[in-house]
Formats: sequence, C-alpha cells, structure tokens
Amino acid sequence: MILTLNGENIGSAEMTTGKYQNLKFAFVVFATLVSSHLFAFHGVNGRIFDVLEIVVVVACIGILIVSKDRSPAVSIFGTNVKLFLIIPLISALGAAAFHGQELHWSVSVIRTNFFWLIYFVVRVFNIDTKRIVYLIATIGVIWCIITIVQQFTYPMILFYNRDGEDGQELLRGNIYRFMIDPHYFGVFMTIYFYCESLRKQKFVYMLFVLLGLAGLYYFGTRQVAAAVMGCMAIFTLSLKGRTQIMALGVALALSCFAYAFSDVLFGSFVELTNDQLNSNEDDIRNIAADFFLFDYWPHWMTVFTGNGMENHNSHYGMEMLRMNQELGLYRSDVGLIGAFNLFGIFYVINILWVNIKGISSRYYTGETKYLRLFFVYSLVLVWISEHYSYAAAIPFFCFLFYLVEWSYTQKIMIRTIEPAEYEHETRVAELA
Repeated sequence: MILTLNGENIGSAEMTTGKYQNLKFAFVVFATLVSSHLFAFHGVNGRIFDVLEIVVVVACIGILIVSKDRSPAVSIFGTNVKLFLIIPLISALGAAAFHGQELHWSVSVIRTNFFWLIYFVVRVFNIDTKRIVYLIATIGVIWCIITIVQQFTYPMILFYNRDGEDGQELLRGNIYRFMIDPHYFGVFMTIYFYCESLRKQKFVYMLFVLLGLAGLYYFGTRQVAAAVMGCMAIFTLSLKGRTQIMALGVALALSCFAYAFSDVLFGSFVELTNDQLNSNEDDIRNIAADFFLFDYWPHWMTVFTGNGMENHNSHYGMEMLRMNQELGLYRSDVGLIGAFNLFGIFYVINILWVNIKGISSRYYTGETKYLRLFFVYSLVLVWISEHYSYAAAIPFFCFLFYLVEWSYTQKIMIRTIEPAEYEHETRVAELA
C-alpha cells in the first residue's frame, strides 16, 4: 500500500524502512501474545502472565510519553479508544461508592484494559499494514490448530480457559469447549482468506478457510460460527459478474459437503438446540438479562458510572462470585446488557458508535471492504457477547481500527484530491 501526498510517499510500504521496525513489530507481537496469556497456556504459573501484563502496560505508557503520533493515517477511532480507556476508570468510582470496593482492587482488575494503548503504539510505530494482517492471520491459524488438536488429546490439554472444574459446562454437543483465547483472530483469518480467495481467485486460500471453519466448529459456540457464515454470505452477494458466480459455486459445494455430513457435524448441536427449545426450564440467559438490566442497580448514578468490574478479593467480588456459582448469572452471558451494568450507558453508546462508524462504506476501497464484515460480525453478536473490555480481544480491535484508518487514507489519496480537501476529509472523519 503506497500513498502519495504532495508528491511524497506516505504509504505503509515505506514503514518497513524505518529505524528499529523489526524490534517495534516484535514488541507488538509480544504484547498481543501476552494479552491472551499465550493462547490461555497453563504450562507455567499464571502469575508470570500477570507480571508480563504490567510490563506491557508500563512499556506502552513509556513509548507514548517519549514518542509522538506521526502516522499519516487519518485517526478515525482515536476518540473511541480514549473512551474505552477512560470509562472503565470512572466505573471504578462507582464500585467504590456503591459497592465498597477499594480503588486499588478496581485498578488491579481492569489493568488489562490499558491494552487499548496498543492502538496508539501501533500508530506511533507506523507498522506496515501487511505485517499487521500477517500477524492476525498467523495467530488465527495457530488458534485454530490448537483448538482442533486438543479435541483429540483431552484430557491431556495445555491451553484452556475452561476445564470443567469451575462449575461451567465443558462438554456440549460432543465438543469440548475450552474457550481458548483469542478466537477473534480465528474469525479474522477465516473471513479474510475467504474474501481474498474470491477476490484474487486463489483457491488455495480455501484450505485456510476450511481450517478456520473447523476451528470455529470446535470452539463450540454456535452463534460465532453462524455469524461468520453470515459474513461470508454477505461478501459473496456483494460480488458481481463472473466472480460472484464462482463464489456461489464454492458456497454450493460447501453447503453440499455440510449437508452430506450434517449428522456428524451438526447432529449434536441440533439435538441440543431442540432440547433447549422444548425445555420447561427458564432460559438462564433471559433471567440474567432481566436481572442485570432492571434489578442490579444499587443507585441511579450507576446507570452513568456503571457498577464497575469486581475483584474477587473484595466483598463486591465475593458477592458476584456467589451470584455466578449459585444462581448461574453472568454478565458475560448477556453482552451489551452486561457491559451496561459494568460500565454504564456511555460505554454502550461508545460500542454502538464504533460499530456503526465501522460499517460505513466511506472508509473502504475494493481491496479493503472485507474489513467492514468484522463490524457487522461484532454488531450482530454484541447483544450476547461483548469483548471490548476483554484483554485477549483488545489488540485485535486495535489492529482492526488501524487497518480501517489506513484504508480510508488510501481511499482519499486514490481520489487525488487537493490538500485542502484532504484536511477537510480528515477533520470530518475525526469528528464522526
């Protein structure tokens, strides 16, 4: 990607010639792996990752103190990222005022929220967009391989966030749900290679698509797999002419394969879904949504400040732990409602603002329009699953925002508009 402004190259291809670029990129890779605790690796003491999280946050702060953002890319999401950083800090005041949780407990539990600083670090480092895409796709491939392989090695496993010993369901539909981080990278890898295989007609990329679909299948969350398939369908329908016909042919072949092996692939899921639909028991997700939306508000101010994130060492944390274990009520099960209860109404507005902004077609070229699909994906699932405060997902969103910003900058340059118009477009984007 090479862009020109007033006769000077400002594209990401130039970024690779900058001083210490490999070292800078290595830090970004390191921070990303730390955010997921190396794919939820349990082969070492977890406190090591706690220390590394602090190292990453302190390093990001230090980098931003001594450096300036000289990225030529238009800053579209800068304000949103600042709000993702600030609002959880404000919610710590809500936790202190209305739940008696001391501030140091709150700061400790939301420390990984400072991973949003990676967005600004990537801009300061001016990382080549191709390297960012390669990083996301590579992590996605590794995530898929780990997710698939461990289905056949259980109970010998090293990567997991769920092992069946915490009271949460491990086996569902004959699939072990280890909930390995970071699944967003697997989602990106699947959709990216699907779109690129059709756009460039390199059908060898379909091998990565199949790997991604297998990884998402063994991830064990039906909504995630359905949303990814929906995004792939949207992209297929957006194509034109011969490419669309070829894409429909590929989709038909995949559908025939899925139908032929439907009993093996989806039999357990279908049976589970039917059992849930026919059950006379109350849907625990609906109960949780009703509780966190209407009942769990100790003061009207918490609508604005949020209740704050609980630390299990505090009385507030112990209260939430009992609510999780005894009543089965989890904020994480109810997506946007849970985020509302945690961080308040302004956090919800920011989430919706980000996704509505990202869906806008104004930021994309023919090569980068696939990036819109991740905002569609996020907006579809945000009602049941919100990850903007989840450490393992935050670097993904930082990278996604950065890629969109470079896409928009490229689009502006392609138009070969006058500098005054460029500045106007930049101001409009930053205020959007």
